[in-house]
Amino acid sequence: MPIFFFRIIRAYCEEHEANSAESETDPPNTYVPASEKPILDTQELYYQLHDKRRMVADREKLPLHHIFSNKTLEEMVTQLPQSVEAFRKIHRISRVKTEKYADDFLPIIRDYCKEHGVGSVEKTTKAPNTSKLTSKDPNEYDPELFELLQDKCRILAKAEHRAVFTNRTLKEMATHLPRTRTAFRRIHGIGTVKTEKYVDIFLPIIQTYCEEHRIDSTETKTGGLNTNDTTSKKPDEYAHDLFEQLQDKCKTLEKAEQEGIFTDGTLREIATAFPRTREAFAQIRGISLRKMEKYADEFLPIIRAYCEEHGIE
Repeated sequence: MPIFFFRIIRAYCEEHEANSAESETDPPNTYVPASEKPILDTQELYYQLHDKRRMVADREKLPLHHIFSNKTLEEMVTQLPQSVEAFRKIHRISRVKTEKYADDFLPIIRDYCKEHGVGSVEKTTKAPNTSKLTSKDPNEYDPELFELLQDKCRILAKAEHRAVFTNRTLKEMATHLPRTRTAFRRIHGIGTVKTEKYVDIFLPIIQTYCEEHRIDSTETKTGGLNTNDTTSKKPDEYAHDLFEQLQDKCKTLEKAEQEGIFTDGTLREIATAFPRTREAFAQIRGISLRKMEKYADEFLPIIRAYCEEHGIE
């Protein structure tokens, strides 16, 4: 096996902190056929940058991907930025990372360009084939953002002595990148109560991350997000997010009154029919005249606000 592939495997294992299960007593075959040698040895630059990333990660006591991903290193090798401005334009290099790491990586790229007579910062060369290691499904969560959200969760959980969000919920945040209260509320596992309590803590993290990584709203990954488009739902299908809002309200009232309010079947029927008047509310199965008088003013505003927000006539 050519040494180039050993280098790729080594880089992948180091980034993912994987240990080799093979014996290291036998040296790899380092012979590289002349026909396999690239015209410009971009692998050389790639591994110089990779080694620098490891040194920076050790210095700051951070995982490798918190510094730069393999994809980012690959783009550095492709674009050969030699100025701070060009460095900032590389995929997923934010203003903060530019300020922190440009002085670590730019001298390596400049020395490489000088050595190989590459004068233009726009010059592109064939990058090492690491795409198979770094490519991921567009609906996968962003691991860097996930870890930021997870760190915040740990701090809150320690202060409140209870769990805040599950990893599944955090992964959905790091996939769909909600930047409004409405979008935050739609994430799996976030009810009305948790929205009110935590939205102002987590939204700034997501908004800052998107700003630093130049992620526009049109680029947000929303393919898997349940937006409950009620205009296209079946007549018998209830709106899941409205159902959850009604369920949260029920739980709050039941806790205060120490008795059951409405069954889930009744709440699903409300989230299907969208009653917005007291008369329509009273026609829902399981809502007596007494319950209509007692609870209409608690539930109707929730339904009206939902219908207005989603354009339901």
